[in-house]
Amino acid sequence: MSKAKPITTVSDLARMVERSRKTVRQWLRRDDWTFNRKPPWSAADVPAMLRWSADNLRENRNWLDDEDERSTRLDPVAAVKQTVEMIVGKPYAEWVAEAADDLRRRADEWERNHA
Repeated sequence: MSKAKPITTVSDLARMVERSRKTVRQWLRRDDWTFNRKPPWSAADVPAMLRWSADNLRENRNWLDDEDERSTRLDPVAAVKQTVEMIVGKPYAEWVAEAADDLRRRADEWERNHA
């Protein structure tokens, strides 16, 4: 089995984790990001990065569940919640939880396919 090439650009990392470059750049600036902040990254770390992303979504679930009485015009988070609920048809926190579970499944699948 050949060794996977290192990931040498943010664009390549974004493709590997199926996120936008903007999102990946935000991850790299976070204090709780446990991987290299600059390339190269190991392809073997991709499943752990996906799990990190899923865990952070899960950690934020309580914050997302907080019901805020402020107007959505003044609160962009409430506006996003309302938009997701209109489009997806389920509460935002439930949608986020499903997205986190999906990330975990994809991390496991990626790990199986690239082992």
